[in-house]
Amino acid sequence: PEVESMRLMMPEKDLNEFPRNGVTKNEDWKYHRDLGYGTQLERYGEVKDIETYCKYAQVVNYDQYRSFMEGRASHLWDWYTGILIWKTQNPWTALRGQMYDWWLDVNASLYGTQKGCEPVHPFYNIVTKQVEMLNTSLTDHNGETVIARMYNLDGKIIWEKQIKTDAKANTVEPLFDVPAPENVDGVYFLKLALSSGTTNIYWLTTKTRDYTTLSRLPQSQSKITASLKADENGFTGKVNFEADDHVSFFNRIKVFDKNTGERILPVHYSDNYVTLMPEDKREITIDITTKLPKDQILIVSESWTADRKTVTIE
Repeated sequence: PEVESMRLMMPEKDLNEFPRNGVTKNEDWKYHRDLGYGTQLERYGEVKDIETYCKYAQVVNYDQYRSFMEGRASHLWDWYTGILIWKTQNPWTALRGQMYDWWLDVNASLYGTQKGCEPVHPFYNIVTKQVEMLNTSLTDHNGETVIARMYNLDGKIIWEKQIKTDAKANTVEPLFDVPAPENVDGVYFLKLALSSGTTNIYWLTTKTRDYTTLSRLPQSQSKITASLKADENGFTGKVNFEADDHVSFFNRIKVFDKNTGERILPVHYSDNYVTLMPEDKREITIDITTKLPKDQILIVSESWTADRKTVTIE
């Protein structure tokens, strides 16, 4: 879960005994059924505190669940005809497998799964090093254009390729190889875009199991605005992102009560934990269940590449 939920789950002294390299002797963590992440969090850097632990965990959650879905898709109708996730949420404050937690706050695993399950989208097969085109719908999507761009940490395009393809119903097809990047030491990004609108962004690395160079990403100053409209359950609205000329990595939108500092839950987001390449634009729809007045709602963005930011509500 996010750090706000973790602080409701156990006291600070126990939180400070978070697993190191997947292992903890703390009884509170064990009671809540922690399975650990092995060494996967440490691949992103030193885990210094509970905030860093949760920050790295969400990136791993997103990447794992998207890979789970797209790995299945790569062998559609060959090895697999369906997939089952056990489980999507917990009936108590446990730490195992959840798309949303006991307090109904969402986790990155939900959006990694959502991205990997998009009916029509291009994806990167990390085993074959190829871009593949997936169509799990019952309709042919002919004349689609797939655009692949590779970026370095400075947000510069270092490779690109474009191809037209016909995505037949209920098929997955390899399209083209993705070369290893030149003159890159560590993390780089691969953005796959479809002419009909969907995008899929991967953070990859030239170093085996080492993503620590993400810490070298320049700070970004994305423009983020929101609009809200009252309805019978609270508010519906939109959050709009406009990236600057840098990579804006893993932006997480959260909604709080401005007076108490407590989260407003549940909030349904069409997407979250959003990554943007330079000049990208993205719109997220939100549905807030609350009885609070509009002027008491606080929307914030937390990102790997920017300080925590209050979002202007127009």
